[in-house]
Amino acid sequence: MATEITADGVSQIQNGVIQTNDLSSTIVFWENAQSLTADYTIGANKSAMTAGPLTLDSDVTVTLETNAVWVIV
Repeated sequence: MATEITADGVSQIQNGVIQTNDLSSTIVFWENAQSLTADYTIGANKSAMTAGPLTLDSDVTVTLETNAVWVIV
């Protein structure tokens, strides 16, 4: 995942978190890769969403810490 993407000159995505300094901005599309090639951990008490389809490499592990939720739509 890219650590920083300038989406519209105002919003940025850093480590999967959308940050904006303009509360009226609307982000219409979220794009994600269709394959996961490295282990990933969803932190405790966090929610994550992935748009499918999604393929995980055979040696990849996705870890959900306590009370974490992962939804694939």
